[in-house]
Amino acid sequence: MIELSLNPKSPAYRVDSIALAKRVCKNLTLEILPFKQIKICGILYRGEHSTSIALNAGRSAGGRNFDCMHELIHYWLHEDEPVFQCIEGNADVFLE
Repeated sequence: MIELSLNPKSPAYRVDSIALAKRVCKNLTLEILPFKQIKICGILYRGEHSTSIALNAGRSAGGRNFDCMHELIHYWLHEDEPVFQCIEGNADVFLE
């Protein structure tokens, strides 16, 4: 924290993961949708030419911010996996 001169008590400390995703991810569609299942937090789908992240509209803004960053980590670290569905209280479920 000191090396980056970040103050955790400052409002500027918080990372807006949705804005970050829109700014740095090429060919990314990000939507906030009313999922039927409240426990589904987010879904990442990587297509041949584009990638989509869907976030659950039923979650709080803070929850969606967390979920978006979680999906971004899948986007950056799991390039071979086409789909991730993240469910609250469970490990990530890979869909074939």
